[in-house]
Amino acid sequence: MEHTRNLHTLKAHLLHYESLLHDFQLSVSFIDLTPNPAMESDTIEKDTRKTSKEIMKLECKNLLGEIKRLQNRRRMMSDRLKNVMDLALANVNIRESASMRQVSGFLKPNYCAKH
Repeated sequence: MEHTRNLHTLKAHLLHYESLLHDFQLSVSFIDLTPNPAMESDTIEKDTRKTSKEIMKLECKNLLGEIKRLQNRRRMMSDRLKNVMDLALANVNIRESASMRQVSGFLKPNYCAKH
């Protein structure tokens, strides 16, 4: 029973992690697509503005790539967790089936003897 609780806790953490990654992806995409109003000031040189935009684009691209990598890794862990949970359920079903066979084997002779 303790293992089942731990598996469900792990699943909840993976779902929360998925949500955090999604929110982070939205934030980075917003930064990538939205011009920085501070860089539009007349006091900033055109070359500096251009360099800043290029660096920001590159960093956003790198972050989005890392987020994608983390999302794939989380998906893989979630699939593995599902396999473990399915295996645990199959083991429980096998044990219950064996118990039911024992009970039915015991009940049949007793039932027949009484009738």
